[in-house]
Amino acid sequence: MAAAEIKTSLGVISISEQVLVTIARDTALQINEVMSMDGRYSHGISSVIGDGDAEGVRVSLRNIIDLYICVKHGMRIPAVALQLQETVKENIFQYTGITVAEVNVNVQQIVFGAAR
Repeated sequence: MAAAEIKTSLGVISISEQVLVTIARDTALQINEVMSMDGRYSHGISSVIGDGDAEGVRVSLRNIIDLYICVKHGMRIPAVALQLQETVKENIFQYTGITVAEVNVNVQQIVFGAAR
């Protein structure tokens, strides 16, 4: 299913939900405080309602993105979540021109240790 269709004089550009999922996931993993994505919850919901998903990310039909993350121990969770919301919205708009309505951050786990 396409998240967006952009009509130009040369034709139509379709951007799938999977593109938004990939951008959101890659953006989240580039933030140092995010240790990993947690796909246990997002995959179960997405498979039932048929929205686009990848491990730890779900995109709804209204371009609402839900992220399920694991955060490094000792980090201030609200600050990490706010940075993630802002960065995901900015990157998706920069790469696709799509305005994301919401980015919901769900912290599923605190990770002790240095491994990603």
